[in-house]
Amino acid sequence: AVRLLRSPPASAKLRQLHVNCSYSSQQQSWASAADPHQQLLPHEDTLAFAAALRVLQQQPVISQAALERTVEAIRADVASRLWELLVVQAGLMQHLSAIKDYLLLARGDFYQSFLADAARLLASIPKEASVNNDLAVPWLSAASKSTAQDDPHFKLFKLVLKPKAKQQQQQRPRASDAAAPGGSGGGSGPRALSVPSFDRNWDELAIEAQLPWPLGVLLTPKHMEKYNKMFQLLLRLKRVQLALEQSWQELVRSCGRKGSTIEHHLVMPLLALRHHMGLLIGNLQVYLQVDVVESNFAQLQAKVAQAQDFSEAEYAHERFLHALVSQSFLGHHTLTNHLGEVFSQVMELSRLVQGSREQGIDWDAIKEVNTAFHKTAANLYVNLRSRTLQQFDKAPYLRQFYLRLDFNGWVGANNLPMLKVVQADKVDKKQQQQEATQNPGVTGRPYAVQD
Repeated sequence: AVRLLRSPPASAKLRQLHVNCSYSSQQQSWASAADPHQQLLPHEDTLAFAAALRVLQQQPVISQAALERTVEAIRADVASRLWELLVVQAGLMQHLSAIKDYLLLARGDFYQSFLADAARLLASIPKEASVNNDLAVPWLSAASKSTAQDDPHFKLFKLVLKPKAKQQQQQRPRASDAAAPGGSGGGSGPRALSVPSFDRNWDELAIEAQLPWPLGVLLTPKHMEKYNKMFQLLLRLKRVQLALEQSWQELVRSCGRKGSTIEHHLVMPLLALRHHMGLLIGNLQVYLQVDVVESNFAQLQAKVAQAQDFSEAEYAHERFLHALVSQSFLGHHTLTNHLGEVFSQVMELSRLVQGSREQGIDWDAIKEVNTAFHKTAANLYVNLRSRTLQQFDKAPYLRQFYLRLDFNGWVGANNLPMLKVVQADKVDKKQQQQEATQNPGVTGRPYAVQD
């Protein structure tokens, strides 16, 4: 902190910081000061710190208590100045609000416009040579159609497509994850965060943030990487929701079209499937945006406002980011895999419905998607209520998410029949493995499955 305050960037960079963060008269006086070094850490204070340590050095026996008091006094003074620099002069909370708007999708009207303008682009295969320039067109177009047009922080963020090679190793679950209770509880070190996949061509969309000095002291590249994981989860969830809405619109047009040959007994299960998918995806989106993002950000604002020095603000931000990752289950590979399967099943349903104009609806494929989705949903609901997972720190959030899904008891009542089927399949596979072990030369022996 002392090195940062004693060696700030050149005065030109400070003026640029003033342009980007002009919020108060205090910033104007700070940015226009003739000698910004004196505004950050006066030379007299540095001499006073050195004199205090020199007094201890001249003592015949150094008192540990006296040394701790002196160092703590220096730390408190410097941390207070750094807090003033980050929070008051550099506008920390304004930039955190901008991060919430663009990396945590809090500015919904902007992303609604962006996904509408980028629909054709996201439906095609990205061109590596020009993909970032192609993304910039709908990105800027959406800003001109939404409230982002008047946001001075919008220019700090840029949408890019990261290479896949670096991300595949990070997102591939390790074999040991399945052995740990809950997929993320045990282990000696931190596990890689995983995000449910939706569209492999565009899954690695991320946001690059050009934050002005000295915000990089608090918002490090590791922090921004976690923010981008949240961004990928929320953006994929938004795309899944839009796919379900488009499927609903196409089904309404197909059923209401004159001369439609779709029979009632066939279309009702399809509508029920789409509704069940919408129930799961919609409640997950509300849980993440309201219960996780907005709730924790309100706590962050309160803690930063009460903070007296940089250390308290840094700790509050660390807790905020940890809460986002933990409550979104990004480190929970079992739930992540289930959600990834749900995303792929929604994508398959959307593809079948959108292609019904030319080829008609493939009802056999719809039945396969229906069966696969109900099995995945049953496994997901079982994991949310698992007694094993309730022993970990994610238990309150698992229950909170399940409560949103089962607010009227419908999920629990309708999930029970499918749950019995899933449990029977597990018993079936387990008995097959046992018989294969006991009788390695005999395969395909019939047996009875008992409830």
